[in-house]
Amino acid sequence: MSKIRVRYCKEVTADHARNPRNLAHVGHYRRAVCVTPALFDFPPNFVYGVLLHELGHIVKAGKPHSERDADQLGGALARVRITRRAWHGARWVEYVSNADLPAARRTVNRFTDVQQLLSRARKR
Repeated sequence: MSKIRVRYCKEVTADHARNPRNLAHVGHYRRAVCVTPALFDFPPNFVYGVLLHELGHIVKAGKPHSERDADQLGGALARVRITRRAWHGARWVEYVSNADLPAARRTVNRFTDVQQLLSRARKR
């Protein structure tokens, strides 16, 4: 099965300009997580917390669920706990602890193509 695509999205970037907490969404494109480039200005604990959370939404696609459900499902994929923290004006952003970061990174890399996006960004 192909990996879930992580892609930049003008809509998320516009949402982020209105509210710094808006960093990603799903449902805009099939099998994709849309992100703002600003997500990668956050420490890795937030980046991987947000991406796992969005994977939780994909798991429940088409079924009613809450933001907390997405945290729990995304965390279960990596066997980590997603919590919420503030960073630079963004409140209640998904976060994984330093201890959970390696497992979160492995899981996100396993299920998504985020490393391709990051390598393209580094080349610019």
